[in-house]
Amino acid sequence: MNEETGGERPKLPGTTHLLIFLLIVGLALAGWIGYSTRALGPAAPAATQTAPTQVGPTQVATAAVDAPGDGFGIVAGQATPWAVPGGPGELPTPEATPAPPVAVPITLIGPPPDSFFRMGDSVTFYWSSPEPLAPGQQFTVYALADGAQIALGSIAEPNLGLGYQLHVVPGPVTGRPGPFNWSIALEDQASGAIIGQSAVRGITLIADN
Repeated sequence: MNEETGGERPKLPGTTHLLIFLLIVGLALAGWIGYSTRALGPAAPAATQTAPTQVGPTQVATAAVDAPGDGFGIVAGQATPWAVPGGPGELPTPEATPAPPVAVPITLIGPPPDSFFRMGDSVTFYWSSPEPLAPGQQFTVYALADGAQIALGSIAEPNLGLGYQLHVVPGPVTGRPGPFNWSIALEDQASGAIIGQSAVRGITLIADN
């Protein structure tokens, strides 16, 4: 062993000492930053608070005021086209209802009350009226039996001077012998509406021998 080199330790370069020093400082700084972060913790977000709005001396709170109207917020104004006569919103004028025609008195002449006829007999019904028939009107002879009204025949013009007569065999129309009533009705030919009616008179049909 060489005595000149065995007793001396080799010297490290200066650059190595600087790196070691920086490493130690870096580790110490990192540890301090980690400790500070754990100690302080995450900062809590600041609470947001909205200050209430106050009405100052120069501020006046206004409330909604309904304009004068009909209680539903509708204000009366000038007429619109909907209310102008003849406009789209005008209500139709109700048409006048025609007066019903005046019933013409009808006087029964024959046959006499409580007359008897056989089922096959032709019976002549007579009546009169002070007013002539208007166009579109007619007289109809009705047989009234068992709650039914059966038309025996009609005429639309006088055929007995100023009176009227109708010849008809009522037996086949009524379909059975027995008593029944008859009357004369003034009717509208187009609609069949009865305008006037005579009194009721009774006759009796008997079976043919």
